[in-house]
Amino acid sequence: RDFIAGNERQEELVVRYAHEQQLRQELDISLPEIGEGEEVLSTWAKGYLDHSVRTGSWRYFNQLWSGFSVPGFYGEVITALSNTSMFTYEVAPVATLIEKELIQRLGELVGYDKCDGLFVTGGSNANMIAMMAARFSLQASCRDEGIDGRRLQLFISDQAHYSFAKAANLMGIGVNNVVKVASDAETRMIPEALTQAISKSRAAGYTPFFVGATAGTTVTGAFDPLEALSEICQTEGLWFHIDGAFGGSALVSDVLRDKLKGSELSDSFTWDQHKMMGIPLICSTVLLRQRGLLRAMNNVGGEDYIFHETKEEQDLGPKSVQCGRRVDALKLWMAWKCFGREGFGERVETLFHLSQRFGEQIEQHPRFELVVPVASVSVCFRFIPEVPHSDSEIDRLNLLARDRLAKSGAALVNYARLDGRPFWRLILTNFDLDEAAMDRLFSLIEEACVEAFDEAPGAARDAS
Repeated sequence: RDFIAGNERQEELVVRYAHEQQLRQELDISLPEIGEGEEVLSTWAKGYLDHSVRTGSWRYFNQLWSGFSVPGFYGEVITALSNTSMFTYEVAPVATLIEKELIQRLGELVGYDKCDGLFVTGGSNANMIAMMAARFSLQASCRDEGIDGRRLQLFISDQAHYSFAKAANLMGIGVNNVVKVASDAETRMIPEALTQAISKSRAAGYTPFFVGATAGTTVTGAFDPLEALSEICQTEGLWFHIDGAFGGSALVSDVLRDKLKGSELSDSFTWDQHKMMGIPLICSTVLLRQRGLLRAMNNVGGEDYIFHETKEEQDLGPKSVQCGRRVDALKLWMAWKCFGREGFGERVETLFHLSQRFGEQIEQHPRFELVVPVASVSVCFRFIPEVPHSDSEIDRLNLLARDRLAKSGAALVNYARLDGRPFWRLILTNFDLDEAAMDRLFSLIEEACVEAFDEAPGAARDAS
C-alpha cells in the first residue's frame, strides 16, 4: 500500500539508484539450502520495492509503458489467485469468454468484421505469429514439409522494431532477408521505396511474402502511410501486417483513429495494451482478419490429451503456439469495464495533447531542438548550448545530463539515436500525468542540461 501511495507523492524519487555491488550488499538474494520461512518474505519484499523503479511515478518516462492501473492490478491479483491456463474452456471458462469478447472488440476497432486472434507474450511474439501466418498463407505445406526451397524476403521500414529480424532468425528465413525500406524525414516508410525494394527482390530471385508497416514507431512514434502501403501489397500479392504495438491504442479514440486509416485493409495487426492503454505488463494481442488460419497453422497433432472432443472454437489452445498460456485478458477486461472505450479514448487523447504541448515547449526554448516532429506520445529532442560546441561534444553532454538525472532519481527519461546521433526520448503513457507534472519535468531536464554543459571543460573558455 505504501509503495502505491508513493507513486502519488510529488517528492518521491523514481528510483534510489545503487550499483550492483551495493545492491548485493544491502539485499540478501542468496538461495538457501534450508528454507527460512514465510516470515522473511515481508521484510525482503520491502527491500525489493525500496530499490525498484517506480514505473507508476510521474517521474518515469523511460519506456513505452508506465503508470499504475487499479483495475489492471485487480485483474492481476485475480489471475494469480485463480492460477489457470488458457488452453481449454474446461479449466478457464470465464477467461475464455472474456478473451473471445476482447479479441472480437479489438478486431472491430482495427476494422475486421470477423476477427481471429489471441493474447500473446508481447509485441515481438505477435509480430512473429503474423509472419508465420503469412508464410502459411503462402505455402500451407510448410507446416508439415518445411519451406520448398524458395528464398523468402520480408519488408519493413528502417524504423521498424527489431523483433522482425528476430522472428526471421527463429523461423529460418534469415536476418539478411529482412529488407529495410527507407523512411522519410518524419521517419515514415516511403511507399515508392517499398515498390522499388520489392521489384529488386523479385529480380534477384527472391520470393517477397510479407510487408510490416508500423503504427507508432518504437523510437519516434511515427505512423506509416497505411493506405498507400496496403495498395502496394494488394498489387504485389503480399501479406500486409501492421505493427501497432505502440500506436494501435489510438484506435480507441474517435479523435485519433484516423492516424491508422487503412488498418482495416491489413491481414494482421499487433497491439500491446500494456503500452498506451496503461494495462500492467504483459498484455498483448495478435489479430488476424482471416478466421481459422491460426488453428490451421498450429494444428500439429499430439494434443488429444488436452483437447478432447470439444466443439469447434470452444478451446483457444489449438490456435496458440504456446501450450500453457497465462490469463492476460482479465486485467484489460476489468479496466475496460471500469473506463469504457470512451474513457480509454479520453485518456489516450490527453497523452497526445501533453506530448504535443511538451514538443511546443521544446521548440519555443532557445536551447532545445526537436529531432523529429511529435507524431504521437514520443518527444525526441536535444539540448543545444548557447556557445559553439562540436556535434560530438553536444552528444556527449546530452547523454551526461540524462545519465545524471536518471541516477539522481529525479526523473527517468530514455535516449535513442537517429542517424548515429543520440537524443532525449521522452515517452508519455501514464494516465495520471497532467500539465503541471510535465512542467516540473521540463524544468528538471533543463536544469540537468544547463548544469552538464556549464560544468564541461572548456565551457568558460568557449563562452569568452
